[in-house]
Amino acid sequence: MIPANKNMLWTSVVVDEFARAGVKYAVIAPGSRSTPLVMAIAEDTRIRTFSIIDERSAAFVALGLALETGIPALLVCSSGTATANFYPAIIEAHYSNVPILVLTADRPHELRDSGANQTVDQVRMYGSHVLWSVDVVPPESNPTEVVVRSLRTLANRAVAMACGPVGGPVHLNFPFRKPLEPLEVPTDTVSVRGSPRTAEQPYSRVMRGTLLPTDAQLDDICLLIQHSKRALVIAGPRTPKSNLPRSLARFVQSTGYLVLADPLSNLRWSPDVSVIGGYDTFLPGTTLLDDVDLIIHLGALPASKVLEDFFIRNSVPSVIQVSDIGVWNDPYHRLTHFIHADPSAVFEGLADRISERVVDDVWANEWLAVERRTWNGLESELPSRFFDGGIVGKITELLPENGRLFTASSLSVRHLEQFGRPSGKRLHVFCNRGASGIDGTTSSAIGVAAASPAPVVLVTGDLAFYHDLNGLLAARRTSAKLIVVLLNNDGGGIFRRLPITQFEPQFTDLFLTPHGLNFEPAAELFGFDYRRVDDYESLRLAFDAAVAGTNSVVIEVRTDVDEDISARDGVSRAVSQPTE
Repeated sequence: MIPANKNMLWTSVVVDEFARAGVKYAVIAPGSRSTPLVMAIAEDTRIRTFSIIDERSAAFVALGLALETGIPALLVCSSGTATANFYPAIIEAHYSNVPILVLTADRPHELRDSGANQTVDQVRMYGSHVLWSVDVVPPESNPTEVVVRSLRTLANRAVAMACGPVGGPVHLNFPFRKPLEPLEVPTDTVSVRGSPRTAEQPYSRVMRGTLLPTDAQLDDICLLIQHSKRALVIAGPRTPKSNLPRSLARFVQSTGYLVLADPLSNLRWSPDVSVIGGYDTFLPGTTLLDDVDLIIHLGALPASKVLEDFFIRNSVPSVIQVSDIGVWNDPYHRLTHFIHADPSAVFEGLADRISERVVDDVWANEWLAVERRTWNGLESELPSRFFDGGIVGKITELLPENGRLFTASSLSVRHLEQFGRPSGKRLHVFCNRGASGIDGTTSSAIGVAAASPAPVVLVTGDLAFYHDLNGLLAARRTSAKLIVVLLNNDGGGIFRRLPITQFEPQFTDLFLTPHGLNFEPAAELFGFDYRRVDDYESLRLAFDAAVAGTNSVVIEVRTDVDEDISARDGVSRAVSQPTE
């Protein structure tokens, strides 16, 4: 499309530069004021575009696209309250360091604070939850070359900022005057000046090096390691990927240290490094944590309540956090060392300096024995107990190699923490654990599915499913296939783990919130197939059929929260017996 007016010139330049910088997806929440942006995006064949009717769902779809690809999607809406509906996903993206390019259309400056309809204050409206916020210069009828060039550098800088080193959402606010459509305006200059220097490359290429630790820093940590015989590496959510598994494996081989891997670290499903994953089940019945003298922490805090309580109650002599992005993750203020450097380089450098195994082998072997006993016990106990935790564990077994698993925050991710058995089968696990809300769970999973070449499964509870019910429409709008495993215990089961259970009737009426909903009509309404399962065999059959099929599916399991708690406690007691 040849720009027909100043608005189209503005947006065509910016969108062209986004595409040159590697942007591949755009999520559009339909509206009028954003027409110049939408038309420019629609004309660019390098960007695949999805139209999602609801703004909140659209924002979480963009979040899911970025989770799968690592590339920011364009997220576009009209002016007014449409912009506010992006906010929950922007908050999640901020705290989980997920790149998104938020493009909001706005009324022109003369209509701001004037009482004009559908006009709200959108300048820096997302506050500290975006990495950068720009009120873009309004389109001009006869712009100078430097102004056009500034649009190109703005787009390049926005992509670079969203992608790192910290990563997160960037907000560009575009004020437009009418005409919003690509109608010819004879007085507007529409030739593109300040054109790119090369055919395919961005106008301005932003490149970063890798932050490496110094020799002195590595020597200092190595000395600490040589005096630490009972040490753990704890890999939490958002543990860096890159070359970390192999570097970590080399470090572990050198030291003999043990790795506790949260499922969201994705180290639990890596063929490169051996990890411990049964700690949520076996640690409450042991004293294994009592004599830990060093912790090396990667990523965010794990979901495990057992590990959280350990950080609250115990003072480990040395706690080292290694972060490639320099984000502090120490809510209980236990850190003794913070290393802002590439973790792969840190572990490689430490492995080079360690000449002999330092771990207390008796202590380490005790950990390995109880880990082995735990999973052997679970393998024996779980088939006779059909409950939420066992179901989540079974899903990780049923998923094919390189499958994607998106789990709801709250109780679902805790089931995965406890019952997701480590394996060499590579899986990719996602969860909105930045702010840990349940809003947008389904839409985020659909965003992952829209960009994924492999099957995507969402394990979700009934409240999270209800909270984003209209997000189901996004599967049809993106042509994405999603397999939903819905754990319906008729209320907020996570609250059963809190002391508030002692207070009735307030607990049932105001916290547990039973709803009595039947989700089969909702599945039918949005074009999902529906299956109801009541045991592991019917779950396996329904799951295998869903993976092999072409349509999105809701597989519902109706469970009782009290029976689930009883089964979980029974399993934990059974596997804690000190027998091999």
